[in-house]
Amino acid sequence: LITEEGKLCSFGYNGKGQLGIGNTKNSVTFKVIKLPQPCVMSTGIANHNIIRDGEGKLWAFGWNSNGQLGIGSTQEEIHAPHRLSNQYNKITYTNKRDLGWTHLETIVEFSAHELRSLEEIETSLVDMKDDIAALKRGESMMKNPKLSLGTWDIATKFLCNKLTLANEYVAQFHRKQAQYNEREEALKQKIQELEHQLSQARQELTESSEQKRTLESRFPVVQRSIKRLAKHCASARVIATNNAKLTANLYATMETKTLSQFSPEEVSVALWKMNLAQYREVFSKNKIDGSTLCILPKSMYKQLGLNNRDACSMMYHVQMMETRGYLAECRSGTVECIVCLHNTAEKTQDLLEEYEIPLPEDIIKEQDWTVPCLVYASLYAEDFNEIFRLKSFEESMKIMRQLKQWETIHRRHLLELDLHKGE
Repeated sequence: LITEEGKLCSFGYNGKGQLGIGNTKNSVTFKVIKLPQPCVMSTGIANHNIIRDGEGKLWAFGWNSNGQLGIGSTQEEIHAPHRLSNQYNKITYTNKRDLGWTHLETIVEFSAHELRSLEEIETSLVDMKDDIAALKRGESMMKNPKLSLGTWDIATKFLCNKLTLANEYVAQFHRKQAQYNEREEALKQKIQELEHQLSQARQELTESSEQKRTLESRFPVVQRSIKRLAKHCASARVIATNNAKLTANLYATMETKTLSQFSPEEVSVALWKMNLAQYREVFSKNKIDGSTLCILPKSMYKQLGLNNRDACSMMYHVQMMETRGYLAECRSGTVECIVCLHNTAEKTQDLLEEYEIPLPEDIIKEQDWTVPCLVYASLYAEDFNEIFRLKSFEESMKIMRQLKQWETIHRRHLLELDLHKGE
């Protein structure tokens, strides 16, 4: 955004330095980008930006892995405005047809939420390029980055759906293009045959030609996007297939073993299921098997490098996996426990608002707290008030009473699972 004074401000995702504020930290508030002169123009493409100051000088920052900033190198990330060569100062036109996914919003009627999902998936897939290549070679992968859509199965279906819509647009384009061509020929013939209608026919021709030019000007955006969608769809399918394989291996193990009987290698797969695969190396290094995992005291989590949120998540998943009905519930996909159902930060925030529980939204979303993690934090986190910036005793007790109710619901769920006698 450019203010009336010419100040350039940015906010939002900053994984590649595209905010131009000197780092790669995301920002939920406006940050002023430092420039020697007021800014008069700004344009952004994917994860990088080009701006022009009041003296006509061009500056660039953001992702540069392919030299897209034009700074004379392929340094992967430029976190602050970098002055471009004077030879670019006279450039006054920017190709606005190739602006990432943005123009699909009006061309193919993608919603703003769908475009954000596309950008999130694309960013994750770019970051996982080497891992995806390894999967294609038949190697395994334990990473499972979170998506706002949920699982990579959902992401795959989402991408396939968007690819289908884009292909439908192409088919519609060809049909409309043929229609416009036919109409032009008919109008030209009419001009020759009906002289007295010449003025009206020429006006219709002008309008028709403009419509065709508009249609054709939009087509390259969709055509390029189809290739990206097809590539991302294939990559997402690779991840989803790998996840299905790991899930099948875990379920097969749980059919013959309890969690306490897991080997260290099998514990690694369990960590993946818990979305805690980032601790696989330290658990493997310390040779933690299922018997150790099931009796691991809370004090040991910190020594293993787990933060408060991840420690609470592990305690929740361990207790769930120890029940006899856990496997059957996973396979059925049916969960009735209000605690287990609210397993994302977004769902958790909705439930907190519904019950009027005043926990800070920024902490919930930034640290990815879920209702199961909050329940276990209320039981085991000695610094609960400090974690959630609770200042008054009254406020703290109100929250604890509600979390106690959720704990009772979850304990009942655990008991029902433990009484389960098989599928």
